[in-house]
Amino acid sequence: MSRLNLHIITVSLTFVAACALLAAASQDQTQQEAPPPPASGAPPAPSQLPAQRPYQQENPEQLQQLVAPIALYPDPLVASILAASAYPSEIAQAYDWLAPRRNLSPQEIATEADKQSWDPSVKSLLAFPPVLQNLATNLSWTSELGDAYYNQPTDVTNAIQEMRRQAKNHKILKSKSAPPRRPRAGPSRSWRRKADCTRKRPGWPLLPSSRNV
Repeated sequence: MSRLNLHIITVSLTFVAACALLAAASQDQTQQEAPPPPASGAPPAPSQLPAQRPYQQENPEQLQQLVAPIALYPDPLVASILAASAYPSEIAQAYDWLAPRRNLSPQEIATEADKQSWDPSVKSLLAFPPVLQNLATNLSWTSELGDAYYNQPTDVTNAIQEMRRQAKNHKILKSKSAPPRRPRAGPSRSWRRKADCTRKRPGWPLLPSSRNV
């Protein structure tokens, strides 16, 4: 066999061997870069979690129904409720915290509450146990109110004023500038019969829907 043929065979074998080594190295690298399969019972990766549902704008009538339970409260209390509704979990914690301390004086409760890390708006509601209770026992509504106020603050404020106007027309509120000085436990029986109530929540005032205006 000539030297030329031997040289050609040698070069060919070398080339084949180099290709085989390159393919093996590429396969090993791919296996190393591939993520390991998730362990049984492990939480899914963020990309596997369902996307959070975006906020859907509420129309004026929906907002009026949403704010109806608090519309007749004094402005400072309404402001505290709207701010605190952004912290439903803290509202629940504050309600549970207050339960065994109801015999304490307001000053003692305020002093003890200052040690908590809750938002100031949540702490302010400790002075109104019935209001705090209604917020804590209706967390779904509380969260919805917080979302609406965060995304539609002006619309929520307008809805409150509209509900006050309706209450004034029905002789429930004497003046827009003079709302009740304390949380209402609920409307009179005659009002319950006359009003077309769209939201009924224990302990909250029941206001008419826009159909009665």
